[in-house]
Amino acid sequence: MLTTLTISSKKDGSPISPAELKEVHTAKVHLLIFDQTLNDYQHIHPTPSSKSGQYTFTWTPKKDGVYRVWADLIPLATNNQEYVVGDIPAKVNNTFPVEKTISVKETKDDLTYTLTFDKSSLKVGESLTGEINIADKDGKPFQGLEPIMGTFAHIVAVSEDLQTIEHIHPLGAENPKPTEKGGPKLQFHLTPSKTGYLKFYVQVQVNGKQLFIPFGIQVNS
Repeated sequence: MLTTLTISSKKDGSPISPAELKEVHTAKVHLLIFDQTLNDYQHIHPTPSSKSGQYTFTWTPKKDGVYRVWADLIPLATNNQEYVVGDIPAKVNNTFPVEKTISVKETKDDLTYTLTFDKSSLKVGESLTGEINIADKDGKPFQGLEPIMGTFAHIVAVSEDLQTIEHIHPLGAENPKPTEKGGPKLQFHLTPSKTGYLKFYVQVQVNGKQLFIPFGIQVNS
């Protein structure tokens, strides 16, 4: 599906061109796309079109219903991370509930990913340090993560009401060399902004293949 995204200034509605955006993690615009159930997440980089302020991308929805898009970008004028939010309409605008599966351990392609935090209870407004440990099929620490967009992982956390989102990266040096490997631990900081269910996706690359690892946690008041 070919889709066009228009990015314009809040002040005067003027189009925002690529020349006005800072390149971050190898791209000027990161599109973080979720379906209503939070079970289909896609990370896409759109291409500027011939018309200023318009960006196009091709994607394939895996679920029915409306999709929400966050365009993650940094305008040069402010040098602050901002999100431009929009919805991709569906032919039938049915509402689908979020599947609130609590999960901190997932296995994919013979690798097991375990999510932990430095506090037993996650509360709104409290700073947390999260850690993802990766083990191979024999339970041994896995150190074969490949660089992906200037880091060893991209972590996205979205609230159950699809109103807030965090796009964060592991602690440590960025822009590793193409031959460098990462793992078995990925640490990151997070400060939950609201109560309720929070869906995580950890995007990594192993043997040239991009993987999206889902987790689900509960944030308390």
